[in-house]
Amino acid sequence: MAFIRRTRKPGGIPLRLRPLLAYRPWVHFALFACLNAWLSWAPSGLALKYLVFTVTFLPLLLLAAWGQPRAAGRPLWEKDSFAPSPWVWAVLLGLGVFLRFYKLTSLPVWPVTDEGRDSFLAMHLNRQWHWNLFFNSNHVSAGYYWLLALFFRLFPPSLFSLWLFPVLASLAAWGLGYWACRRFFPKTLSFLWAGAFGLGFWPLYLSHFNTVQVLSLLWECACFGLASFCLLPAKGRPSRPRWAVTGMALGMGFYFYIPSWLPVWAVLTGALLLRVGSPRSAGHRPGLLLSLLLPMALPCLPLVAAWAALPPDRYFSRVSAFQDGMTPYQYLATLGSNVTGLFWGTHPDLDYFAYRPLWGGFFDPIAGALCFLGLIELFKWRRHIVARWFVIALLAVYLPLLLAGNLELFRLAGAMPLLLFAEALGALVFLNSLKGRAAGTWVLALTAALSAGLGAYHLAVAYPAFWEKNPGLWDQYAKQRECYDAYYGVLEPLSRSRGPGFILTEFSIPLDQDPRDQNLLVASYPFDAQANPGIGVQKAQWAALFIKGPDLPFLRRRFPGIQWRELGRDLSRQSPEYPYYMAVLPVDGATGPLLERWASANLFLQEILYRNLCPASAGFRQDINGLLLENYGLFKGDPFLETHFWRVLAVNSGLSGQYKVAANALQLGLERGYPTADAYFFLGKALVRAGDREGARDAFTMAGRLDPALKPPPDFLRLLGETASPSPGG
Repeated sequence: MAFIRRTRKPGGIPLRLRPLLAYRPWVHFALFACLNAWLSWAPSGLALKYLVFTVTFLPLLLLAAWGQPRAAGRPLWEKDSFAPSPWVWAVLLGLGVFLRFYKLTSLPVWPVTDEGRDSFLAMHLNRQWHWNLFFNSNHVSAGYYWLLALFFRLFPPSLFSLWLFPVLASLAAWGLGYWACRRFFPKTLSFLWAGAFGLGFWPLYLSHFNTVQVLSLLWECACFGLASFCLLPAKGRPSRPRWAVTGMALGMGFYFYIPSWLPVWAVLTGALLLRVGSPRSAGHRPGLLLSLLLPMALPCLPLVAAWAALPPDRYFSRVSAFQDGMTPYQYLATLGSNVTGLFWGTHPDLDYFAYRPLWGGFFDPIAGALCFLGLIELFKWRRHIVARWFVIALLAVYLPLLLAGNLELFRLAGAMPLLLFAEALGALVFLNSLKGRAAGTWVLALTAALSAGLGAYHLAVAYPAFWEKNPGLWDQYAKQRECYDAYYGVLEPLSRSRGPGFILTEFSIPLDQDPRDQNLLVASYPFDAQANPGIGVQKAQWAALFIKGPDLPFLRRRFPGIQWRELGRDLSRQSPEYPYYMAVLPVDGATGPLLERWASANLFLQEILYRNLCPASAGFRQDINGLLLENYGLFKGDPFLETHFWRVLAVNSGLSGQYKVAANALQLGLERGYPTADAYFFLGKALVRAGDREGARDAFTMAGRLDPALKPPPDFLRLLGETASPSPGG
């Protein structure tokens, strides 16, 4: 023990090892960058990467943190090291804007399913405005959809406006974030934060997705800036109007994505409440509390009341870590990927999109190394209030992820300003470790340029190359190759040569499936005569009809000589699975009245789909049935429309447990429309659930005659077998 006491310092590292393990920021930066690169891009197996991380990276990080001398003086984030000149700002702003607008409509390749669905909801809201406070079957707050709908009034829906919206939101978040950072920290650190946000891959990547998280990030930056007026020392008595504005802003944040906003709200509200309880606020506490909490609570009351009237939310049960079938291995892989996805990439067994990076992590090896230097510096100053609030805020963002059973890395958008602060602080540590201020500045500039180059390569080369090289992964990565081929292969060239037409997509996707073709509607809106009121149905020159395989025989008889293009698998991926077809029909004197009627029915089915995707009350299924029956005249008498009308009514009734109504609707569709194998198949399933086993046998038999590949599912066969077997004792 005497030997240990003689050869150790208070830091706990033996004296003999201290020269080798001493923390040198520029050396550790190089080591972190090399290890980050290997962990991100090496083709070695996962086990070897875990071994290298455990044996080298983790000890290096821990020893650097624990080997720091006791903090003294002022921390780096309170000091100004340099003042960037106007031309440096001009270069940064120019590059940040350029990278966000570069190949705006081609770089993302094609919208993901969420973008198409949310844009479809905003398009419908723009056409028929209402003040519902929740959208989507996941009950997402209305703020994002309201703003997107208003944006579509200024910039009508298209691929351009779809991706212009998040770019503008990202630029606004960039400006507000710098303003908030400048409120708390000097110019040097604020400039480095602005550089990380402007040129870093993570902010650039987020700016190319039209999702609610980009608005949550903007609101977070605004609230941090507003909170500074309450948290920072001020002369005289505290300004109650500023506290009221801050409280209102914090409350309005819940009108965006509540799961992402809740941790940020908790951290900022906690900080403000502690400020109220501090000695500086003595004598003003009741007034400050009222000024803060009342404006904060008022915007939330309508949300609480509207939430109580909604049908049960199944979203949290679907993504919960406690869902059936969730194994400990899957849970740990998901939980770990919420960290590794930031720096090295996600677990390879989580082979779905999850808004994840496709070439390493959100932080390239250089940016990641700077971030680790910043985290070490924060640990050195762990008694400082900034370091403590940093840890609390980061934990607040990550703690809800302990309950998540699936991976979606955009849930971490709330942590982005914090981790970019760590990266900026690491850049400041790296700069101060270099000898010579001028030489150090150039080294830091070259390092930043290399990091920005890696991020630009990830975004502009690696990301689109993934979709080109992996066409088989489009569906599980939330993009529809079938819609992409239809748009760029047929519809967009056709619109340029022949003008506007009808885009009839609602006869192919079952009501209970994700609207996987709605991104096609957004892309085609500029030339869709039935959806775009600025065109008018009378200007349509052609109609693009999308159907499933069972409808093909009837339509071939009705439109002889029309070529049908097979696009791939049915988008719904529902059993039984059929091919997905498209045909372009001419709108002329012979077909015009018919196709205009089909276009009107298609537009009405979009209304039904909208109500299915945005349940406004527990009885929304009955409301949909009532609306369908009220508008039956749109479909009456046309076999094609009759078939689809009764099928939609049957699907909606089945989803509400009305199996007899569903069976009756399917039978009416077969009588007034035309027979298809899948209609008899679904009729058999509905009759089994309704208790008519003999009728179900007949329906399954007819389905098998029309399509020998169709057989009843095992659970239905078991029910039918129990009916046929003799009862015990008789």
